[in-house]
Amino acid sequence: MEKNFHMKYIDEKYTKLYLLGNSQGLETWLVKDNCTGKLFILKETMPELAEIYRTLKAFTNKNLAAIYETFKSDDKFIVIEEFISGDTLEEIINNRNTDVHTACYIIKQLLEALIFLHGINIIHRDINPRNILVSTDGIVKLIDFGIARKYKEDSAADTVILGTAGFAAPEQFGFQQTDGRSDIYSLGILFHLLLSGSMPKGNQCLDIEYKEFIQKCISLDPSMRYQSALEAYTALISTTTANKVNTVPSKQDNSPYC
Repeated sequence: MEKNFHMKYIDEKYTKLYLLGNSQGLETWLVKDNCTGKLFILKETMPELAEIYRTLKAFTNKNLAAIYETFKSDDKFIVIEEFISGDTLEEIINNRNTDVHTACYIIKQLLEALIFLHGINIIHRDINPRNILVSTDGIVKLIDFGIARKYKEDSAADTVILGTAGFAAPEQFGFQQTDGRSDIYSLGILFHLLLSGSMPKGNQCLDIEYKEFIQKCISLDPSMRYQSALEAYTALISTTTANKVNTVPSKQDNSPYC
């Protein structure tokens, strides 16, 4: 079958350098722009995500990978996005000890990302260490919108039940619609992992200094959580201030995020 116009354009403009992943026949590549030599990520996604990526393309946010081009191609949707040099949070957790300053710094930036995303009606639904990058210049980036969705006021439940076990909110596996509070739940689990090195035990926080904040994030009942990312952000800043924690680690902290 002859390639469509968009695929011809992609093949002429970009050279595929390295296959980064293949999930259910959808590939993610590191590519090079043949004119500028700059590196980008070429990602094949499901057509259902077209609205998400087209919305993201219209905005710029320091905590998200920039979306440069989007294409419809046969039964796939192609995204060209920013290449970010850095480490995943999973790699950082496995290779380094993250102290309280670093943990608060990461969660603060992720909440800033969520304030933005929820403001444009996008729910990420898959916040976990694999989907977070810390760039070489210390910026926390939330990536991979593979199961993101837009909140619909008239919907009683999500169309598709998805999420990463351990991090996904209970409603992602039940009969409620996910909303911004679902991302807050995942963020609370992640914060607990960064502080203690372990997951909460039966949704009970093991950390002492941030117990109240985390416990509210990971409540099984969405109505008992922080009701917005902004509310959670304000509470985190208040708690870190009370605990005299610097959320911008300095070089003296031996932090990799300077």
